Amino acid sequence: MRTLSVSARTATHHSTGTELSAIGDDEMEIGAGQHGETGADRMKLMTADETAEIMLARSLEDLEVKPGEEPLV
Repeated sequence: MRTLSVSARTATHHSTGTELSAIGDDEMEIGAGQHGETGADRMKLMTADETAEIMLARSLEDLEVKPGEEPLV
C-alpha cells in the first residue's frame, strides 16, 4: 500500500494558524507530508488529469508493479 499527496497550499501550524512554508499561487507540491513536511517535488500547477498521471506513475514505480499485475488504485 502506498499514499501520495499533492498540495496547492502549505500546512498551517495547529495552534497559531501561521503557514509553515510558502507555495506560490501557480505551484503545487507532490509528496508533501501530512504534518507539513516539504514535498518531494515542487512544480507548476497542472490539470487534475496531468497530476493524476504523475501520481499514478510514481506510485506504480514505487510499488515495482510489473507488466500483467493488476494493482488496485
